[in-house]
Amino acid sequence: MLLAGCGAASDGKTYYVDAVNGLDSNDGLSRGRAWQSLERVNAAVFGPSDRILFRAGCRWSGQLRPQGSGAEGAPVSIDKYGRGALPVISHEGLPGVAVLLRNQDYWEIRNLEVDGGGPRPDEMRGGIHVQATTAGRVLKHIVVSGCVVRNTYGSVKLYESSAIWVGVPGWDDENGLTTGFDGVLIENNRIYGSDRNGILVWTTAAPGERSQFREGLIPSRNVVIRGNTLEDIGGDAILVLGSDRPLIEHNIVRRCCLKTGDPQYGRDYNPSSAAIWLHHCEGGIMQYNAVYDCRKQPWNNDGMAYDFDFNCNGNILQYNISCNNDGGFLLIMNTATNNTARYNISENDRDHVLFCVGSASEGNKVYNNTFYIDSGASHIVPNATFINNIFMAAGDATMSVQNPELGVFEANCYGGSWDVRPNDPAAVTGDPLFVKAGGAALDVRNSEGYALRRGSPCLDAGMRMEENGGRDVLGSSVPQSKAPDLGAVQSR
Repeated sequence: MLLAGCGAASDGKTYYVDAVNGLDSNDGLSRGRAWQSLERVNAAVFGPSDRILFRAGCRWSGQLRPQGSGAEGAPVSIDKYGRGALPVISHEGLPGVAVLLRNQDYWEIRNLEVDGGGPRPDEMRGGIHVQATTAGRVLKHIVVSGCVVRNTYGSVKLYESSAIWVGVPGWDDENGLTTGFDGVLIENNRIYGSDRNGILVWTTAAPGERSQFREGLIPSRNVVIRGNTLEDIGGDAILVLGSDRPLIEHNIVRRCCLKTGDPQYGRDYNPSSAAIWLHHCEGGIMQYNAVYDCRKQPWNNDGMAYDFDFNCNGNILQYNISCNNDGGFLLIMNTATNNTARYNISENDRDHVLFCVGSASEGNKVYNNTFYIDSGASHIVPNATFINNIFMAAGDATMSVQNPELGVFEANCYGGSWDVRPNDPAAVTGDPLFVKAGGAALDVRNSEGYALRRGSPCLDAGMRMEENGGRDVLGSSVPQSKAPDLGAVQSR
């Protein structure tokens, strides 16, 4: 492998970078002969099994833009060495992206801290971006793990303004014809402050036959977004567009959708955003996530925790927590088909707690979930099928259903005050007798409070559901041979 203008490098070597004691005239091949600058790293072309290690506790200013690609079983890796704080790449408020790979694959980026610096509200800003801009091949094995990305404040109008981005820039352009990703893992990262977005895997494609995109586009595959924490995001927290069987699990989102839809930014962009959602995806799973305090600015139509968006088919939302989200719990768009939301808990999600805007004939099911609100109002836009759920309006709260005839309701519990209740031939009414409702926003373990006390009318009152996942939100088994309990928590 060649080092651009700097000699040669061999396969499987380890290069050290030390901002304090390194020299760019060194060969970088030991701690005592470390390189010093990002410019020296960016001049190199790396190959299979090479490692680039940044010294813990050091700080660099500028853009990290290494060259080259790894190979199957032999990725190029970026990591830290030594004890102490994560090495920091500070972009110092510059436009563009702090860490960039373009048309490169078999890379792993671990244990970096990326600081975007000051805001540039009219420009694209990014933390760690892996971009596919040239058609011709599927890019494989991209890992971003254990990193901290903060202060990446850019334009709320640009989806590319994202703390972590893996994707094809643009929308339905020529690059999408033969370019996608296979094997994307984004896990255990922490993101603090980003406009517009937190984590995006963006491929202008769709599995299956129905799509608003052109024929021939390649969806991404083997996409996993796991164990990340995201806070103070101007728009969407986690979005996967154009993927086959993505997995989004064990993520925590606090305070997103803070800016999109704010009238000060006008309407010349898509002002709608949500916390965690799928768009043009098939067979995906969103599970074990928690979303808190999602806001809903005046021109944001969404502002909910979760979303099956356009042309999502056969996806599952299960075992999630949703608390205090201004736009509600779940959006199901028209053209989304055969998606399932089961065994989730929604606590004090307001506005349209369920916003199902397509048609009940599209086969979307919402069953065995618990919806609880203890103040204010929440309503359901019902174009789907609802079975075995508990809807509880406690205290002075109220619930209602808009155009109830557009949905299918079977064997749900309706507690508390309702302005409009649906026609449900097997309805259970009255107090479901939770052990101790409320408090999930303070600690996800308080979800145990949504278990049912002895004497609850919701015990053994549900319809048996095929392929019910086998467990409830707390991990208890769901019976196969008898009627289940209503709601997200099955009695033991």
